[in-house]
Amino acid sequence: MTHKTKLTVFALAASALLFTACKEHMNDDKYQSMPPTISGVTFHVAGTGSTDLRVGDKIVATVVQSSLGKLLYRADYSWETPSVESPTHTNPTDTIVASKSGQYTLKFKGTYHISGNSTGWGGNYTEYFSDNTGKVSYALQGSGYASYVITIEKKLIVQPALQQ
Repeated sequence: MTHKTKLTVFALAASALLFTACKEHMNDDKYQSMPPTISGVTFHVAGTGSTDLRVGDKIVATVVQSSLGKLLYRADYSWETPSVESPTHTNPTDTIVASKSGQYTLKFKGTYHISGNSTGWGGNYTEYFSDNTGKVSYALQGSGYASYVITIEKKLIVQPALQQ
């Protein structure tokens, strides 16, 4: 057998083993990707930690996870707060500065790319925060190179600035 033929036979055998191994473990929890679970979003004033949010404050929004994701290889985040100046976007926090008082809706989208199986995941669903200030939705997007997409909507109330 030539060297090239040996390599070809080895490659085919390795491929067959890989596909067999993956198929055998499709429902094995050890190889199951899972998205993180979100318990809420917190807001505080940068530098002070105060939760008394006022016009002109640099308000830090942080997504709080109740459990970490499993078998994920990359996450992409985006933030949106209509009608509010948002000078910085980092992962997974956002800094917001409101120029007027009122109620705003913070929107977060996290896309978590899957590196394991997604067949055992329960499916798309939405949970509402216990304080009735928003919701978090979980979805499986795509096939093959699939992703879990988590979207959050959270109310933010900004009070008028204190008189000086």
